[in-house]
Amino acid sequence: MVEMWLCTDLNTPQWQPIQQPPFEIQDYSACASPGGFVLSGGESHNGIQRECYSYDAQNGHWNTLPPMPTARREHSSIYHNYHLYVVGGYDDRPLNSVEALDMRNLQWNHLPPLPREKKLFVLGGCNSDWNWAADVHEFDSTQQTWRQRSPMPERCDGGAAVSFNDHVYVVGGENRSCMRFNPRNNTWTSLQRPQLNHYRGSSLVLNGNIVAFGGKCNDSIEEYSPLMDSWSTWTLKMPQKYQDWAFAVRMDS
Repeated sequence: MVEMWLCTDLNTPQWQPIQQPPFEIQDYSACASPGGFVLSGGESHNGIQRECYSYDAQNGHWNTLPPMPTARREHSSIYHNYHLYVVGGYDDRPLNSVEALDMRNLQWNHLPPLPREKKLFVLGGCNSDWNWAADVHEFDSTQQTWRQRSPMPERCDGGAAVSFNDHVYVVGGENRSCMRFNPRNNTWTSLQRPQLNHYRGSSLVLNGNIVAFGGKCNDSIEEYSPLMDSWSTWTLKMPQKYQDWAFAVRMDS
């Protein structure tokens, strides 16, 4: 069973279950979209999936979107400028393909492939032998091209990445990483590490801080202050302890 929860008020933090989604899959990808979020791909007992769904947080409804051209699981996705981008992941083998759904006309397009076959968009990733990488690639959506950037100071196996104040932060993972990338001068800065392991946990930006959620059999939530370069632990915990957490998104009303 796929279970999802929503916390609508951090002043009185409590998790509320989301209406059961119209699928039974695992290893899917999710990203925030205007008014909700979008789920794509994954794997069920019928195999690796192409299906995509959007969730409207205002009315609590699920909507079916056109399926991806390529079935994939454990991929990355992001919503930007009316487009849903799906990147990498796995079929029976590692995928380096990139596809975009135009949410205005609901048409899929193929984009230039990743320079390397990897799981994560831009930062790190791994291949079918679970060899993790620290290299970084940047995609120019206007020119439709990739370029290689400075690698991460260390691998971040199972970490998460967020964009904040024109920088990219990589947090969590097996080694409790916290690193900041400056795209303008192509440099990395190592920061204070989180207190707990957030391997395959998720992350987001909230009120000027970076929040790391759960992870492998971990129900703790930590918050990083870029201003103070310090971590603190939330009183609120994850709804349950899971092997993996698929995603966390911020939905502004």
